[in-house]
Amino acid sequence: GMIDPDVPGPSDPFLKKHLHWIVTNIPGTTDATFGKEVVSYELPRPSIGIHRFVFVLF
Repeated sequence: GMIDPDVPGPSDPFLKKHLHWIVTNIPGTTDATFGKEVVSYELPRPSIGIHRFVFVLF
């Protein structure tokens, strides 16, 4: 999954985490295009300050 923990801005991230993408069941010998997209990719649009984008892999 891809998450932005700084929404809407890093100094006051009152929305906490915003989910941008989830792909499951990615075969180990391929890339994300071979997985099942559970949440469609949403283009990051940081509007205030610098944002961190976190990828959660397991």
